Amino acid sequence: MRQRILLREKFNKGWDIQPETPKERDRRCKNEAKKQFSALHPLKRRKYVKECVAHAKP
Repeated sequence: MRQRILLREKFNKGWDIQPETPKERDRRCKNEAKKQFSALHPLKRRKYVKECVAHAKP
């Protein structure tokens, strides 16, 4: 989903794209963390989510 949005922003400048809300950003970061780290690594997951949210802020 995120890749599609980035591609639209890059190639289709005429489209009216809505920026990601903080809630959507948190949800996306948590889902990415779930994919990368198992439930046995909650500290790594939490660290990844914090870095993802901090990096995504404008």
